[in-house]
Parts: sequence; C-alpha cells; structure tokens
Amino acid sequence: LGYSEIRPGFARRWRNAVKNVRNGTANARVLLMGHSVLAGAGEGTSGSFNYVGAATRGFHSRLPIAELPYRYTSYCGCQKVNAQQSFATYDPRFTLSGGATVYNDGTCLSGDMLSTTNGASGTIAFTPGTSFDRVEVFYLTNPGNSAAVVSAGADTLATLTGNQSLALRTTGVLNCSALRTSVTIAIDNSGTYGLPIQAIVTWDSSKKEVQVISAGWAGGTIANLADASANYASANAIATINPDLVVIVGATLNDATNGTAAATWKASAQGLITKIRGTAGADVAWVTDMNVEADSSNANNLTLQQTARTLCIENGLSVLDMHERWRPRATWAPSGTYYYDARHPTYAGGTDWAAVIGRYLRLIAEGQAD
Repeated sequence: LGYSEIRPGFARRWRNAVKNVRNGTANARVLLMGHSVLAGAGEGTSGSFNYVGAATRGFHSRLPIAELPYRYTSYCGCQKVNAQQSFATYDPRFTLSGGATVYNDGTCLSGDMLSTTNGASGTIAFTPGTSFDRVEVFYLTNPGNSAAVVSAGADTLATLTGNQSLALRTTGVLNCSALRTSVTIAIDNSGTYGLPIQAIVTWDSSKKEVQVISAGWAGGTIANLADASANYASANAIATINPDLVVIVGATLNDATNGTAAATWKASAQGLITKIRGTAGADVAWVTDMNVEADSSNANNLTLQQTARTLCIENGLSVLDMHERWRPRATWAPSGTYYYDARHPTYAGGTDWAAVIGRYLRLIAEGQAD
C-alpha cells in the first residue's frame, strides 16, 4: 500500500459507521475531497476533458469500501469542469431545462453548483443510475433566492424556501412512496436569483451501504478546499454534508504547479483538518498525489508531499502514500496506458488507485496497518 500509519484511537467515527453497515443498522458516508482526479462523478467521456470521466469510471468499478456495499451515484457540485466542456456533456445524468444552468461560485464545496439564471425559472432533473426511495438535497439560501419543489415520480417531496439568511441547508431525509429513478427540482422565478443546489444524495432504504460523495474540483488547490470565507464555503460545508470520514486525495499537484510555498500550503491544510475534526466532527484520512517523473512540477510536488506527510504525523492522521506505490512505475507516464498526461490516470490507472484506496479504508476501519 505504501506508507501507512494508523494510530490508536484514530477514526472512531468511521469504525463505528462501518460496524453499523455490517450490522445492517445504518448507512455510512464518506466525502472525498481533492482536485480533478476526483471529478467526473457523472462519468461523462466526451470533449477535451474526458480523462476526468475515465478515471472516475475506474473508481466506480474498483472501490470496495471496507469490503462493504457502496453507492457512488451522488451529485456534489459541477466540479469546475464546465470551463473545459459543457456540463451536459460532462454529466449526462442531468437534464437541465428552462433557465437551469451552472452557477459558478468559486467558494462552495467543489467550486460551483447548479441553479437558474437570475430571475428565471428552470428544472433540474437528476437520474443517478440506481433506484432509490430516499433523497437528501443540499441547497444554498440567501435573501432574494427563489423557491423550488423537489419531486420524484408521483411524489412531491419538499418545497425549498430560498429567501432566507445565507446558509447551506439540507432537506433532511425525504421519503418516496416507492422506488424511483429520477429526482426533479423545479426552481420558480419568485426571487431575484435562482436557488443553487450543492448536492443530491439518493439511496435505497432496504440496503445499508457506504455512501461515497465525491467533491472533486478541477484545478482546485488546498486553499480552495480549505476555504472558510463564508458560512457555506468549502470547509464549512462539510458539517452540513455530515460525513463519517473525509478522505483528502492529493491536494498538492495544482499547488506545486502554482508555486505555493510549503508553509502556506501547510497552514491551509491544517485549517481544513481542524474544520473537519472540529466543526464537522468527522474523521480524516489523507492520500498523497501520484507524482510522475515526467511532470515539470516534480520538485515542488515532492516538497509538498513531504509537507503533507509531516502534517499528518503531527495530527495523528493515517497516510496512504500513492507516490511510493506508483514511483517505480513512473515510466508508465505519460504513455496513455495508465495516464492521459503527467497527472491524470486513465481508466486502468483509476481502477488501481481505487482498489488501493478501498483496501486502505478497510484497514483504517479495522485499526490495522499494512
């Protein structure tokens, strides 16, 4: 697995959550935070940004979280890919009509959300790909925001009041009368603005699973992930999403490219860890970026990776060092077999990465090192 340190008392909440899934008493929830390697939740494969979708398809096929059933069909933001290609191409699970569009926020979890253009009505239809009878919607309220109705099949599930104080809110668990395949959010034009939708999580209440929510951010830096400048910003949003475990994946490559100083990077990362553990009350694990010798930012990335290792030791966090696992295979990149370029894995690379992360999370749940 590479370097892994699991300390006594680490990840109590995650261990209990795994126990609940195994006992059939409750679901568990994992939030993945990182850069473009974690984007691609909709598995879109068209356009110049197709390497993101390919890597995520590998994740979907090989992420046996703690050898438990898992569901990887949630939506969490538009993940900043619309700058490279249209959202409809990127995430074909969605049908946007009327004034529905991408709301480029740049502060929220994963960088942006779905909403409507100012003063317009529109409909967001989400077909996750698996049937469900439970829904949870996370949305942003603000004075002047519109209202919306959430429905699934014949069920009207909730009315969302957007014209409230600025906050990221949750509907709580919404119950369908039968298994459904699509969620519809109809935003009206009652306000000056739309109603940004941060995340949609669906599940089948007859099954107990690990819900995996991917908050990838294409081009995201540690400062983006750790942003706490508003009460709904990325780091502050974690408490509302309410995961049992947050896995920070990578978070050094883009900073290495941008020339972020190690001390600056460490301060932001420490702020993020503190938020996750404190406000959100969740456990934290860290996965280092893969570092490819052909990458021009190699030296900077190695420095930031070592900073990440030191930070995790100081905070008693478990570390999965993907650089140590992949370094002997650096000659693979950027051949096109395991990488599309010097930092984004292909489907084959993504399957290997996901399989190792899944095993890693199982070891954390069992309190073992490998």
